[in-house]
Amino acid sequence: ARSAGPLAVPEAAGGVAVGTGESVALLDGETGQVRWKRPVPGPLALAAADSRLFALGSAGRLVAFETGRGAQVWTRELGTEASSGLSLELGSLWVGLADASLVQLDPADGRELWRTKLPAPMRAQVASAGTLLLVPTSGNEGWLVALTPGQSKPVFSLRLDSPLRTAPVVAGDVVTVGPADGRVLGFRLRAPR
Repeated sequence: ARSAGPLAVPEAAGGVAVGTGESVALLDGETGQVRWKRPVPGPLALAAADSRLFALGSAGRLVAFETGRGAQVWTRELGTEASSGLSLELGSLWVGLADASLVQLDPADGRELWRTKLPAPMRAQVASAGTLLLVPTSGNEGWLVALTPGQSKPVFSLRLDSPLRTAPVVAGDVVTVGPADGRVLGFRLRAPR
């Protein structure tokens, strides 16, 4: 499992969500006072959307909280340790696992919608460009894989020869990635002919 220092997600229901040690808390955005605090063993990643806070703990346990009172909405065991942070893209919650799987979950109830194998584990978050999901892998070959959710065959994949440890950045039809070797690469997306 990755080691994690303090985690924060700005603007979670007008507050700031933080995770340290064995818990997750929602702080008031103006005063910094703790609104609520809940146990989550070894939180590795946080994400927030609408009235939900998602906390990914060690050993692949994902918990959704209602941001107002901190009530637990659902829990999902992913079956193995997570290797990436959490992403909210294309209406779904995404997480990469240590076994090089990518999992798509329904943020409303935690139900698994789809799972696929990647060329190597992810360390960063995914990004979206239109209906495509852009997945950076952290193996030595550093693949950027474009997927259509629900279809395991990639739309395209680019081998960049260096691990990708940050999320792709999408601006219009240009995708920028920064491999671990220090390069910054931009690619223009084009519709298939």
